[in-house]
Amino acid sequence: MRHEIVASGVKVEERAGLFDDSAQQDYRVMRGREEQPKEYRMTRWRMEHAVHGFGFAVGPFEPHREPWPEKEDPVTVEFFGLGDDTVYVKSDFVAAEMINSLNYFQRLFGKYPYERLGTVYHPRRFGQGLASLLLLPKADRESKYTFSFIAHEAAHQWWGNIVCCRSYRDQWLSEGFSEYSGVLYTGLRDSKKSERELIRYLRDSLKVHPRGSTQRMYEIAPLVLGNRSITRKTPGAYFYLAYHKGALVLRMLHFLFTDPASGEGQPFFDMLSDFVDQHRGGWATTESFIQVANERFPESALGERYGFPDLNWFFRQWVYETYLPTYRLEYRLVGQKDGSVVVEGHVLQEDAPEYWLMPLPLVFGFGGDAIAHTTVIAHGPKAPFRLQLPRRPKKVELDPDHWVLSAETSTGKLR
Repeated sequence: MRHEIVASGVKVEERAGLFDDSAQQDYRVMRGREEQPKEYRMTRWRMEHAVHGFGFAVGPFEPHREPWPEKEDPVTVEFFGLGDDTVYVKSDFVAAEMINSLNYFQRLFGKYPYERLGTVYHPRRFGQGLASLLLLPKADRESKYTFSFIAHEAAHQWWGNIVCCRSYRDQWLSEGFSEYSGVLYTGLRDSKKSERELIRYLRDSLKVHPRGSTQRMYEIAPLVLGNRSITRKTPGAYFYLAYHKGALVLRMLHFLFTDPASGEGQPFFDMLSDFVDQHRGGWATTESFIQVANERFPESALGERYGFPDLNWFFRQWVYETYLPTYRLEYRLVGQKDGSVVVEGHVLQEDAPEYWLMPLPLVFGFGGDAIAHTTVIAHGPKAPFRLQLPRRPKKVELDPDHWVLSAETSTGKLR
């Protein structure tokens, strides 16, 4: 049986032949028995870019190649399966998803730098994203979980390879960023409903109690503790914190860099592209990411509106601490003589220190497709607000799309 060898990088040489007598003798000595191989096969692979690690796979693989749709800077995308798609995995589906993911993430985060991307089937129930080489289990069912999973591994080409983490304290920059990238891709590839369901799952997972622990996941450790959060009583803490909370922290940054009036979120992706460019082929830390975010945030719509000079307050709360606040907006509508309406009330914030600060999305519905977006500030246990609208809204909702991580978010009228 001929075994295919797949590795990181580009294949530059392959040779095959017969073992000579010395090679056969060495083999007999090494193995301690008379059997000996008749043939040998050697391949050589080369990476043109600095990477922190590499890998290879050997097996009876059959390559499936999908054509690269772009005319410029072609990338060879191949999936190496085991031949029988009805038994193992649908090769064309996985290869197409890899191409879709790469194209999407190139637009968001910057150019994919490698000449090829090889993906190899393996029988274990996990994925791994090495530079230009992915290991994937049977993942070919068209569902939001499959789309998110494959895209997560593809996103590791940026988060973990193009930009590598310096230490365990920075691992959320790889796993959390890849997890949120997978969620974004699913919203485009499948539906916004699927994206919302994935976000809801990530949020709910942080409120569960690990078996044998009285603490909920979010209470166990801050995000920067990385795999040191794993103990005998909290074996799953690292996964839920680095992957799930890390993704939701990045989602909150997405909101903070988005103009609430227009919904324009390109400044968020510009910031991430800048982060990639500054760390391409090198190490990144939580602190270096904070520095890049701080450089760009004052020019954002919310940065200018509230006069924030940086995001240090945000990272202190969500990356270095373990609180999970509850938010409730209580309001009344007061009609004005000119037909406008004043919305006034307060934002209640519980289960967080008094210094805890967070802008929150506020959405007004006027019937039909007429919707207005703005923000209110939660600061301390009770923060007042007052807004004026041109007419009376039919619906008032605090963060209906769950941009901001919370134990619970609700809206109610004042009597």
